[in-house]
This record gives sequence, structure tokens and C-alpha cells, in this order.
Amino acid sequence: MEGKNSNSVVMFLKQKGLEDSCISRMISKCTRLSVVNLDEKVRPNWMFLEKEVMIPSRKIPTVVYRCPQLLVLGLYEKLFPMVMSLRGLGFSTKELATVISQFPHILTHSVDEKLCPLLASLQGMGVKDKNLPKEMGRILTQCPNIVGYNIDTRLLPTVRYLQSIGLSSEQLKNVAVFFPHILCRDVDRALRPTEIYLRSLGFSSEQVLTLIAGFPPVLTKSVENSLVPKIAFVTNVMGLPKDHVVTYPQFFGYSLQRVIAVRFKEMKKQGHNLSLSEMLSCNNRKFALKMERLPV
Repeated sequence: MEGKNSNSVVMFLKQKGLEDSCISRMISKCTRLSVVNLDEKVRPNWMFLEKEVMIPSRKIPTVVYRCPQLLVLGLYEKLFPMVMSLRGLGFSTKELATVISQFPHILTHSVDEKLCPLLASLQGMGVKDKNLPKEMGRILTQCPNIVGYNIDTRLLPTVRYLQSIGLSSEQLKNVAVFFPHILCRDVDRALRPTEIYLRSLGFSSEQVLTLIAGFPPVLTKSVENSLVPKIAFVTNVMGLPKDHVVTYPQFFGYSLQRVIAVRFKEMKKQGHNLSLSEMLSCNNRKFALKMERLPV
């Protein structure tokens, strides 16, 4: 019977456009796929993704290849409750399909064991009840894989680390809502090295806090490949004191080669002197206009 189920499932997946090599890898990742009943699980779950979740049919093969568990989980025990919970957070049909396409494993998690505790954690970070669905929707749209992380061993240690730097409740909430990927990073391997580097430059605790609160993703930037070259450019090329970056932390979000160096070169060519914020906080068109209108 198992062989018959396996053959029918393989034939079904082939008809949907999956190649033999992909199907083999799917079965290796999810052995239950070799014994699951086609008409009881695989076909209904596939139709659910297409008709209910509204994932475009051309994308479903990629989605199930990345997460073959979607074809063997209970439709009404697992998939449906999570989809309904996500809709309850205010996801539009298009947004829901996008989030699940990006991170299909989100449907494999339990609403009670994963989604609800995550909502409770957000409340603990200062997100008000009335804003919770909207903010949770924003977080999952940006970083759907946050659901897969352990709250106690990954998310909360990161929150406590950010608090130790001095972030206020409001600043912490902004990190969670607008830069949720930061909460998923390992403190010692991904975040603390940046803090240590900033302090090694002589920045005070207050200045470090200003930089991180002003541009939280600075914590996730590579010290060697991003921060060091940018600080060197400010001091050695622009001739500014390194403290100048504290006045405009967003500086660390711009590409050194494509934006910072290009605009500085044009600024000097035109004979102007602008602060980092004046030079960078506008699009290319407005920057060009600014260069034309400033007196030499």
C-alpha cells in the first residue's frame, strides 16, 4: 500500500511540474511524503495553498519543494488555523500569499506554541493591544522567519542586550516593528562585535546609544567590510572627525561606493561643503538640484 501511495504522490508532483530530482530531495527532507495518502493529504493541501491562500499556481512547486511538510500536515489541524490567525492580524490576500511564499515553514508552526507567545512578547516590548494585529502583520511581512526562532533562547536575549545598551521601551518597540530581523540575530556573534568596535573608536556609551537608536541596522553591519571603510572615508577622505557620524547614524545605511563616495566627489567638484545629512538625506534628483542651487 505504501508503494502505491508513493507512486501516486510522485506522479501527482510530476504533473504539477516538479522534476524527479526535486521530488527525491523532498522525500529525503520529509519521509512521510513517501507514505502519505494522495487524496487525503497531498491533493487537498495543494488545493488549499492555491485556492485558499491564493499562492499563484506557478509558485506552489517552489513553495512545497522548500517545505514539503506542507503536503503531509493536517489541513484543519495545522494549516488552516495558522492561515486564519494570520488573516486575523490584518494580512490582505496578497500579503498572506507573499509571506507564505517567502517563508512556507510558517505554516508548520503551532498557533498556540509559536504565534501567541510571539504576540505576548511584542506586548512586553510596548506594543499596545489595539496596535498589535497591525504591528505583528508588519513584522511578519518583513521577517516571516521570526516565527521559527525560539523566544527564550534567541529573541529575549537580544531584547535584553538592547536594553543593556540603553534603548528605551519606545526605541525597543521601533526595533521590533521596523527592524525585526535584528531580534533574530545572535548577540555574541552578530551584534556585540559592532558595539565593541564602536567603543574602540572612543565613542562614549551615550554616543553608541545614539548610533544604535538612530539606525538600529548598524548592529548587523560587517565591521570589516562596512563600518571600518566608512569610518576611514569620513576621517581620511572627507576630513571630518569620526564623531560626525553620530549626528547622522543613517550614514551607515548608504553604500560607500555607489552613494557616499559619488556624492562627495560631486560635492567637492562643485565647491560645496555639506554635512553628512545634507549630502545624503535626499534622492539623486534632489541632490543634483541642491548642487545647482547652492552658491559656490
